[in-house]
Amino acid sequence: MKIPVNALGVAYDYEEVLPGKNTIDFFAERFEGSDTDTKRIEQVLVRWLFTRSSAKKLLYSVLDLYSDAHVKFEISEPFSEREFDVLSWNQNAPEQAIAIECKRAKIKRESFQNNDVTGLKKLAEGVIQSRKLLKVGFYKTHLLIMTVVDGRDRTMYNQLSRGANEKQFNKIIDFPNRSELPEEVGLLFVEIVQTTDAPLSRTGFISVSVAKPPIPQVQKRSTTEKIVLFSNN
Repeated sequence: MKIPVNALGVAYDYEEVLPGKNTIDFFAERFEGSDTDTKRIEQVLVRWLFTRSSAKKLLYSVLDLYSDAHVKFEISEPFSEREFDVLSWNQNAPEQAIAIECKRAKIKRESFQNNDVTGLKKLAEGVIQSRKLLKVGFYKTHLLIMTVVDGRDRTMYNQLSRGANEKQFNKIIDFPNRSELPEEVGLLFVEIVQTTDAPLSRTGFISVSVAKPPIPQVQKRSTTEKIVLFSNN
């Protein structure tokens, strides 16, 4: 099943300006022997995406967050018994907090041979966990599906087109149990593509897709009080 999404993306490449270097070659093929970024720990990727990635402004924009928003990671107490990934709110607006459950899928270097996607069952678990997170009573709740793609071998395409192919894309968009996601929960898809042998911190492509906006809820007063105390600690 093909499900339309609205996507925005950013390609980035950082080059060090050295003395005596007269030219800089951006978006060149890199053959630096870097390891695959599909091996990165999920929590590390989430922190990088929200704080240091070139797509931070784009992500904040679709989440209605300002650049100086509070962002906390791997949260449980005092809000929930189980840990969720991101809690954020704009300055002076603790009554409009955003809770985000993140789940990762992987497209490994060899996955393009059989159109495989690793971690689809984990995405289904995100639906269950988002449903529980919704009950905590935040202003907005999101499920963020993060796909990390090792596109280093796809040199037959330009660096903007080395992400998931059509079959892989459809598997991710129509992930198991998606239809059971509560209508109040927003759904975001983020694709992070390692385009060359350089690490993601240096060059890559990131797209952010809003598949379904959340339905804002009146945040529980007790939740707002916890956020105020939480931010002061």
